[in-house]
Amino acid sequence: MSTPLIIRSAARSDVGRKRENNEDWFTIDPERGLYVVADGIGGHSGGEVAASLAVEAFVRAVDTVPDAPFLADPSLHNRQLIFDWLALVTDEANSAIYQGGRDNPQYRGMGCTLDAVLIRGAGAFFVHVGDSRAYLLRGVELTQLTEDHTLGQLLLSVGHITRDELKNDDKRNVLMRALGVLPKVQPDVFFVDLAPGDRLLLCSDGLTNEVPHDRLRLLLASEGAKAPDALVDAALEAGGRDNITAVVVSVDNQATPRRRTVIGDAETERSLKASVLFGTLSGPELLRVQRIAVEKTVPAGATVFEAGDVGDALYMVMSGRLTVEGEGADIGRFRPGDHFGEMALIDDIPRSATVRATTEARLLAFPRIEFEGLVVSDFGIGNKVLRRLLIGLSLRLRELNGEVAGYRHALASAALAGNAGVDPK
Repeated sequence: MSTPLIIRSAARSDVGRKRENNEDWFTIDPERGLYVVADGIGGHSGGEVAASLAVEAFVRAVDTVPDAPFLADPSLHNRQLIFDWLALVTDEANSAIYQGGRDNPQYRGMGCTLDAVLIRGAGAFFVHVGDSRAYLLRGVELTQLTEDHTLGQLLLSVGHITRDELKNDDKRNVLMRALGVLPKVQPDVFFVDLAPGDRLLLCSDGLTNEVPHDRLRLLLASEGAKAPDALVDAALEAGGRDNITAVVVSVDNQATPRRRTVIGDAETERSLKASVLFGTLSGPELLRVQRIAVEKTVPAGATVFEAGDVGDALYMVMSGRLTVEGEGADIGRFRPGDHFGEMALIDDIPRSATVRATTEARLLAFPRIEFEGLVVSDFGIGNKVLRRLLIGLSLRLRELNGEVAGYRHALASAALAGNAGVDPK
């Protein structure tokens, strides 16, 4: 069973120096483990209405979270139940805002961004739409967990512009996704295993447009319970050109999670970045990949699967070493960053070899059904991962062709030696 963490939280919102009203809305509810920030868009107070509708949707629904299965057994299936709930509530909020704009001409076109985190046991479940952001401070490293749903970020992700060009692009902040603008919206959902000392930040872009990353990290790390005040004051001092909201959620250093962090930790990210399959993904994309991952520890000498087993998952090595065995002989090795079993993503194809751990190995398993759902629903990840998967298969096919050519050459040489009266042995 997941062990509850000791959580502390604080928040502050400010209208800023240039705006007349505050269209940011937030909530912190430690008892229910819910934290939400929404940043409104749309004139005539429409943005404020949209943001309030988004926050209220989560506040009303939080007591219906199907969390009991996850708290009893934090499996991938039970994790998915909470993701489905987050997506459902987001859809309900989107519908309420969209319909409100249609019913009230003064609010037509209103919308908002959304960042929410639901903490259950030792896990944090996130949902994200727009260009508000979520961050994780772990130790001295501040990681941006979300990716802005803006035109500039989209162009950057597909390689049409560089990061330096993005800074000067006048369309970089055009929102590509927001709640209430269209009948349907696709949120990003992801999961992070929390650890003692972790600190989460949910904030509107009125903070991040004014305060650079390193300054955010310093203030978040040094100010403790006063961090929201320090962050908002820094944004005001830098100009305060927009509404500013900061929600800070801290895991007490004395907390004792049920197990070590895996999803969202630095070691896992390094392993994924080192892999051929996932190495081109951004940090937020890697988190979205990890939401369908299951950790598997294999003792030295144990098998991951046997030749002839029907596969249903792709594996990636985080640590340890494994051997590939075929017909009683070692025919390959896997090390951290390697992936294997990718043919299981195509069909119920029997495994062609046995994979055995030579040392204790930590793996991430990606089940086929969840993998298919991810690459279909997330275009950015699907495009990058499927391309790398094809490249990996192509490289292995070339290696196989090279081995076959070498074998044929050896047979031909043996045949020639035999014809010359020389014993090929």
